[in-house]
Amino acid sequence: MSLITLFPHLQDFRLLQISSDEESIKLECERTTTTASCPICQTTTRRIHSRYRRVVRDLPISGKAVLLLLHVRKFSCKEPTCPRHVFTERLPQLTVPHGQSTASLRSFLSTLGSESGGAGGARIATKMGLQTTSRTLLRVLHAQSLSEPEPPRVIGLDDWAWKKRSRYGAIVIDLERRRPIALLEQRSVAVVAAWLRKHPPIEIVARDRSEEFAAAIREALPQAVQVADRFHLISNLVEHLDRFVTRQWKDLYRAIVPPTSIEPGEAHASYNPTRVQRRRSNAEQGAAR
Repeated sequence: MSLITLFPHLQDFRLLQISSDEESIKLECERTTTTASCPICQTTTRRIHSRYRRVVRDLPISGKAVLLLLHVRKFSCKEPTCPRHVFTERLPQLTVPHGQSTASLRSFLSTLGSESGGAGGARIATKMGLQTTSRTLLRVLHAQSLSEPEPPRVIGLDDWAWKKRSRYGAIVIDLERRRPIALLEQRSVAVVAAWLRKHPPIEIVARDRSEEFAAAIREALPQAVQVADRFHLISNLVEHLDRFVTRQWKDLYRAIVPPTSIEPGEAHASYNPTRVQRRRSNAEQGAAR
């Protein structure tokens, strides 16, 4: 079985030696290519200046850490006008300049940090044979470049608390992709309207009953359709039903309960069925004693 079969990112490398102990597996490799391109002027050269060994961590195998001991070369640039006279060959398929871990390992740590958090991800990594810390996971996660989001078309606006009952900001959610896309420091008309003006493709805005949000949408995106979100629609329905039932409780009770089952004094205008039921239960318990 060849080296590339197990480690496809080690293409253009030759395995020189392999050793292992209870904690790690070490692969000593050297580059097989004969030329390199200067990172400044892109001139290709064969002139080797010197060599050095570089240690790069890779994904673990069977609970053991994998260390790549790479024999890397330095080349002399043959372009007289180039300011870089000596440069180190680049390994783009393996790692970044000055990187101490492979691209596949950084991607794994980033995923682990985003799914399990810093402390939880560090515990899982230790079980797998990776010696890392919660700070390292968070640093790798923050270093990942984010793709440019697509322009939102349907968004949701709501507030979020810097400090409950004291200071609030605004959060913007892309409702089609179901992910937050912006956190605004304030929920004022000026701040929200300024953000909305930068996103003219927005067609529909779901919001709460805030007059500030409504005014900001009318000012920045007058063509956008404003709708109430599901939570506030249900909240409005509950409030209206509560007021209706409270006003019509006497008539509703008489329509449901036969008149003969109403005891004298129970059909008072301030009749409370919970209170009546409690009195009946107390009376039954007293009779049982």
